[in-house]
This record gives sequence, C-alpha cells and structure tokens, in this order.
Amino acid sequence: PARLDDLSDLLKKGMKELVAGKNAEAVATFEAAHAGSGGKAETDMWLQRARMSNGALDAAFEMILELESSVEDPSLSAYAIGVGRYLFAKREEAKAGDPGGAFDEARGYLQDAVDAAPDAYPDAWRMLAESARWVGDQDTASMAIGRALEAAKDAATLALASKIRVAAGSTMLGSEDTKDAGMRMIAQGVEDARAAIKASDASKENAVTMADLKLQLGLGLLFLEKKDDAAKAYSEAMGWDPTQVDFGTMLSVFRDAEGTSRPFVESLVDGGKQ
Repeated sequence: PARLDDLSDLLKKGMKELVAGKNAEAVATFEAAHAGSGGKAETDMWLQRARMSNGALDAAFEMILELESSVEDPSLSAYAIGVGRYLFAKREEAKAGDPGGAFDEARGYLQDAVDAAPDAYPDAWRMLAESARWVGDQDTASMAIGRALEAAKDAATLALASKIRVAAGSTMLGSEDTKDAGMRMIAQGVEDARAAIKASDASKENAVTMADLKLQLGLGLLFLEKKDDAAKAYSEAMGWDPTQVDFGTMLSVFRDAEGTSRPFVESLVDGGKQ
C-alpha cells in the first residue's frame, strides 16, 4: 500500500478535480488512490463518487450503498449518498420530471456531511445550496451558497448565488426592520448575475443560459427600482432567446409615470434589434 501522505495528496487532488468539473481525471486519480490503499472501502467510496459524475450514476450509486456499512467515517457516506441523490434529481429535472423528492433527500444527506465535516467536501456546498433552494429552504440555501463561492466562482455557481440572494432579499422588503438588509442582499445578487454573465460562454449554443442570466439581472434591477437598467437587461434577454421572456410580466412592469406602455414598446423594439 502507498504511504498515508501520498494517499492524502491523491485524495486532495481528486477533490480539486471534482470541484473543477474534471470528472474523468478525478476517476483516474481516485483509482490510483484506491489501488494505493490496498482496496479500502474509504478510497472505493471516493472512486464511486467520482464515477457518478463521470456518467456511471446508477452503477456507482449502487456500489456506494453497498459500501456504506464498511466506511468508518459516516460523513463520507452521507456526502457520497447526497451527491448521488442530487445527480438523480438533476437527471429527473432534465427530463421535465419531478425531482423534488430526490432534491430533498440530497439536502438532508449533504447537510449531515457538512455539519460533521465543514471543510472536507468543498463541492458539497453548491449542491446543498441548489437542493435547498429547490425545496424552498431559503435559510440553508443562503448559508450554503456563500461557502460554495469560496470553492468555485464559475458561471453556474454565480448564477445560482444570484437567484438565491435576490429571492431571499425580496422576502425581506416587506418589513421596515429588514428592508435595508434585503436591498443589500438583492444588490449582491445583481453583482452575482453580472459576474455570471461575464464568466459565461457568450455563444449561440449557450443562448438559453445567456437569456436566463439577463432575465435574472433584470429581475434584481427591478427590485432595486432601476427600471431603465432592468428594461435594457430584458431587451438583451430577448436578443439571446425571446422564448425565455415573459412578455405579460414585462407589459405590467414597464409603464411610464402616465401609465402608458411606452417603456414596454421601447424595450420590445430594442430587443428586436438585438
């Protein structure tokens, strides 16, 4: 078997590769760690966790459930099962099914993992934030997204941060006691959306995502009462993919002081040009 230091370095390398989305590389790294450990359940658990993200979700998840009773660290089992349930939820979501139950299970397992070992699973925070947001657990989502951004500031994580923060901030606007804090949170969400747009692939192939990000930016700007900037963001969203835009909402929101729909029409014209 390999020296403990070498094994530890391999596990750290594999985790960094998982955080960076380099799943095939992570599988190879964890295979080396598993061979070096002499076939321990812990390194096998890491290997199966990587295999789930690399396309072998069903088979690897089955192996994880078999390994659960042999792994000494319960936080590692909770993490691996939580990742599996999250990936099942994402697969169901992509098929337009109902991923709610899987997201809820993912939230529970991932919460257990990070409660027991907050720094051991840096990629768990983003999955926890998304799972919690999906099931309406705003407090957990807001807490987890901050830690997720410490691990990675990629476009997807920044976009999720914007959605969580704008939604959380908007719920705080109804009370004078929390209004200022809510506006600060929304402002942070707007900056997250801008950063996500900057970090995104601005190509035709990514048009739906770009439209979604522009709409998210526009929504945050509306809460900040910056209607002109919001109208520009909505026009840019139309330029990317008009099918993503809710024109009924736009018509009700973009009106001038006299109540006419001139700003809505101007936004449509601008969107048409883009």
